[in-house]
Amino acid sequence: MSRGALCRAVQSSLETAGFFVAYSFLSRLVPAHRLARLLACYCASWFHVPLTMPLDAAVVRTITQRKPLPRVAREMAARPMDSYKGASALWLANARVVFVLVLNSSLKRYFLVRQAMVGGSAVLLSARSAAMSVGISTTVVDTLLYPTRRIIVTRQSYAAQLERGEISPWRAREMERMGNWQLLTTLAREGGWRSIFNGLLPTLLRGVLSAAMMPAVSESVQMALSSSWRFDHTQAMGLYRSLHE
Repeated sequence: MSRGALCRAVQSSLETAGFFVAYSFLSRLVPAHRLARLLACYCASWFHVPLTMPLDAAVVRTITQRKPLPRVAREMAARPMDSYKGASALWLANARVVFVLVLNSSLKRYFLVRQAMVGGSAVLLSARSAAMSVGISTTVVDTLLYPTRRIIVTRQSYAAQLERGEISPWRAREMERMGNWQLLTTLAREGGWRSIFNGLLPTLLRGVLSAAMMPAVSESVQMALSSSWRFDHTQAMGLYRSLHE
């Protein structure tokens, strides 16, 4: 159950920290326009890929090949480019944060209108509505983009399937030459379209929890990158409340 947990934890930390550091830098270079900020979000999503994709490949291999992490690391070091198999799917997968922001913004407006109709605030969302907005937007986007995750995992698990005799070397080479769409249709033809969404539920739970923690992490990173670099009592109490409320 804990196989690959360390790599996954490090990967998630690097993804979150890398995104906010890159976005904090890029947001100062682009105009204060919604489309420009969304483009900055998309570009920031690529900042951590050179580090996090090998970690993701290590998690996949540790689980599928049932090998200890040090052995997997040695094998990956011998063929470093194999860690980036499936990177072509990231062009769409890395747009996740943009889609979540756009959908979440629309849902916020919807919930604000409903909240105002029953006598609530028309400016500030309640905690329940904010949680529902984040949860719905994250669930919808992660479900729609999950096939890109399936492509990445499938391309990174050829070695394990070969070792277990599940596919032949000829079959592995054939699947490696396939385009992303052709690979998805092949998986659907062999296992049904439902097989493409195997493992979706844990991914949704992880995505919702990560989205819930993002505001606190964002505030912490913004504080660390502030020009004053002061961490007085007021800032400390604000950070404490953001992490515990």
